This record gives sequence, C-alpha cells and structure tokens, in this order.
Amino acid sequence: MTSDSYELRFECEEDIEKLKNYLDSATIMRFKTSSGKFYFRLIIDKKEMATSRKYTTQLLMQRGIDEMIRSAAVAEILDFASNDFVFPEIEAFQD
Repeated sequence: MTSDSYELRFECEEDIEKLKNYLDSATIMRFKTSSGKFYFRLIIDKKEMATSRKYTTQLLMQRGIDEMIRSAAVAEILDFASNDFVFPEIEAFQD
C-alpha cells in the first residue's frame, strides 16, 4: 500500500493509526486501469488513506485485500523519506 505524501512525520503516523483503528469500517473501492490491471483504494471517513499496487487479475486483487485486512494491524511500516533503498540486492548463490 502507498499513501499520499506528508510534510510532517506525525501526520503520517496519525493516519497509520487511524487506518489500523478504523479498518473494519473502511470502504474498499476496486478499479481497473485502461491496460487491464486491477487495484483498490482504501477510504476512511471520506478520505483516501491508501492505494494498492496493481494486480493482473481480480482474484489476486481480492487476495491482496484479504491480506491487508488480516495484516494491517501488525504490518511493518517502511519510511522512504530519506530516499534510502530499504530492499538490499539478493546475492546470487554461488556453486
């Protein structure tokens, strides 16, 4: 999931807590791009809180929704504010 950009860190953290606390009352809107990809948006109190990645099928999108609902309360939060790449390269296995 990605969100809008925030100027202040505490605003972002407040919205994350809001998402966790009100996920059960959120509206999930499903969309299809002109290229045939599927994605969803999470709406709480008439505010778009997050947008999913793009999926190749509706089934994969539904699995993403289900996983988000199951895991949101305990999900890891990645901060890209410093523009550091947080996913290291996977080293190739040597024989």
